[in-house]
Amino acid sequence: MNLMRIRSLLLCVLLLYVGTSLTASSSQMPEGEFTIRSAYSTPLSIEVRWEPHHSAAYYDVYLDNRPMARVTDSSRLVIGSNDNPLYSHRRYDVLVVARTSDDQVVGKATTTVETSGWEGRYRWVNQTKSTNRGRATQLDFRVTYADGAYQIDALYDRWYRVFPLVESAMVGQQYSWDGEGEVQQAYRANAQVFNTTTIKPQSWQVVSMAEQPNVWSIDVRSKSGAIEVVTHSVYHFVLSDEGAPQLHFSTTSDGIAALSMFHSPNKGEGGIFKAQRI
Repeated sequence: MNLMRIRSLLLCVLLLYVGTSLTASSSQMPEGEFTIRSAYSTPLSIEVRWEPHHSAAYYDVYLDNRPMARVTDSSRLVIGSNDNPLYSHRRYDVLVVARTSDDQVVGKATTTVETSGWEGRYRWVNQTKSTNRGRATQLDFRVTYADGAYQIDALYDRWYRVFPLVESAMVGQQYSWDGEGEVQQAYRANAQVFNTTTIKPQSWQVVSMAEQPNVWSIDVRSKSGAIEVVTHSVYHFVLSDEGAPQLHFSTTSDGIAALSMFHSPNKGEGGIFKAQRI
């Protein structure tokens, strides 16, 4: 009789242990694998979407191991913008970490995304009768990318390279206005479109060139007799509200010479030549 009672007790303990183990195992089973659903890139941004995790209260998103944002009310994030752009033609590692309300990690998902580029043809069309004596009825730019570097050409009587205008080693080199070298012809063709006076400089030199993710700029100092002028030109790549690439070109000058610069006369452009990719 005692033996039977002992066997019954052992059976009850065994059943209780098995039931507890099954309950614990099923509560730890994930309801679904946490994955990144899609990733889309532009030249300056990445949009990543992921499958919501059933236990997550929020998601921490990292780009190349740098924290970008904590997302609480969505399963998507856009990284990069016109004002805070990513670099084009670059591979980025994206990590999304799903966390509970008490900061416990319940899932991780990763992907690698490469941003696209700004290559293409861009065109600005003058919509007014103010054309600087017919010189600026239309501006055409050609943007190419090779060996990790961009080049911008402008179409005047033919294509000229306008950025970089000179090689980096030639920054500070003085050039004559009337020279027939390729660099001198490019500068002369470009300057004649935006100079509203008949004054021609005797010499010029590039004093600086700079490149940021979507902004490239060049400063040129020109001299005519005792007059010395620094012109600042900017090539700013942006995306429109519809996501279309645009090249915004502007050129300004210091002092009284600023009055001699031709700016975009189109309404709503604020003097900037806003070229559309065609």
